[in-house]
Amino acid sequence: MSTKSYTIIMDEDTGSMNRRNDGFNVFELIGILKMTSDDLLRQLNDQSDPPIEVIKEYVKPSKK
Repeated sequence: MSTKSYTIIMDEDTGSMNRRNDGFNVFELIGILKMTSDDLLRQLNDQSDPPIEVIKEYVKPSKK
Protein backbone atom coordinates (compact mmCIF):
# COMPACT_ATOMS: atom_id res chain seq x y z
CA MET A 1 0.00 0.00 0.00
CA SER A 2 1.36 3.40 -0.91
CA THR A 3 0.70 6.82 0.55
CA LYS A 4 -0.05 9.92 -1.51
CA SER A 5 -0.12 13.50 -0.25
CA TYR A 6 -0.95 17.00 -1.43
CA THR A 7 0.32 19.76 0.83
CA ILE A 8 -0.52 23.46 0.75
CA ILE A 9 1.66 25.83 2.77
CA MET A 10 0.72 29.50 3.01
CA ASP A 11 3.21 32.03 4.38
CA GLU A 12 1.09 34.81 5.85
CA ASP A 13 4.05 37.17 6.17
CA THR A 14 4.98 37.10 2.48
CA GLY A 15 1.66 36.00 0.98
CA SER A 16 3.41 33.18 -0.86
CA MET A 17 1.91 29.74 -1.32
CA ASN A 18 3.76 26.50 -1.83
CA ARG A 19 1.96 23.39 -3.08
CA ARG A 20 3.51 19.95 -3.26
CA ASN A 21 1.99 16.92 -4.97
CA ASP A 22 3.37 13.51 -4.08
CA GLY A 23 1.61 10.86 -6.12
CA PHE A 24 -1.78 12.14 -7.29
CA ASN A 25 -2.66 12.59 -10.94
CA VAL A 26 -4.54 15.70 -12.05
CA PHE A 27 -7.96 13.98 -12.10
CA GLU A 28 -7.52 12.62 -8.57
CA LEU A 29 -6.53 16.09 -7.33
CA ILE A 30 -9.53 17.74 -8.98
CA GLY A 31 -11.84 15.20 -7.30
CA ILE A 32 -10.22 15.51 -3.89
CA LEU A 33 -10.18 19.31 -3.99
CA LYS A 34 -13.84 19.34 -5.13
CA MET A 35 -14.82 17.09 -2.20
CA THR A 36 -12.86 19.34 0.16
CA SER A 37 -14.45 22.48 -1.26
CA ASP A 38 -17.95 20.99 -0.91
CA ASP A 39 -17.22 19.98 2.69
CA LEU A 40 -15.93 23.46 3.61
CA LEU A 41 -19.02 25.06 2.06
CA ARG A 42 -21.26 22.73 4.12
CA GLN A 43 -19.38 23.76 7.27
CA LEU A 44 -19.77 27.42 6.33
CA ASN A 45 -23.52 27.04 5.78
CA ASP A 46 -23.99 25.35 9.16
CA GLN A 47 -22.22 28.05 11.22
CA SER A 48 -21.41 31.74 10.91
CA ASP A 49 -17.72 31.25 11.84
CA PRO A 50 -17.03 27.53 11.47
CA PRO A 51 -13.81 25.93 12.57
CA ILE A 52 -12.06 23.96 9.86
CA GLU A 53 -12.37 20.39 10.99
CA VAL A 54 -10.03 17.50 10.40
CA ILE A 55 -11.98 15.20 8.14
CA LYS A 56 -10.92 11.66 7.36
CA GLU A 57 -12.51 10.26 4.24
CA TYR A 58 -11.77 6.97 2.68
CA VAL A 59 -12.17 6.80 -1.07
CA LYS A 60 -12.23 3.36 -2.61
CA PRO A 61 -9.56 3.32 -5.35
CA SER A 62 -10.72 2.39 -8.81
CA LYS A 63 -9.39 -0.81 -10.30
CA LYS A 64 -6.99 -0.27 -13.16
